[in-house]
Amino acid sequence: MKIADGIICWEKTNGICFYCGIKLDPGTFTLDHFIPRSSGGSNTTENLVPCCKSCNSVKGTGDIDRLRFNLGRRKAGAPAFSKVQVDWLTSKGVVFPMETFVFFYESAGIVPPSAH
Repeated sequence: MKIADGIICWEKTNGICFYCGIKLDPGTFTLDHFIPRSSGGSNTTENLVPCCKSCNSVKGTGDIDRLRFNLGRRKAGAPAFSKVQVDWLTSKGVVFPMETFVFFYESAGIVPPSAH
């Protein structure tokens, strides 16, 4: 990744995390593949978005729906579980406290990358 590509991605949000909306540090922000590479996402600036290390770590190789679920659970104070654990517990009738999580890009009216 070229420095110019990082600047292009940074400018998408003027240095705000694409997901949670916190102000990013220019020296330590990360780039996330909005559409994961494992799901066919590209390694181009069109698919890369600036985000904080925490959101990038929580998203991992998952998709945006999984990130929304995890951040909504975190916002509600629910314990952290893996996807496998959540799916198993849910199949047993466990209901997790949830809060609706609105991503920064949604509230700012930024159009996210889409699959081509």
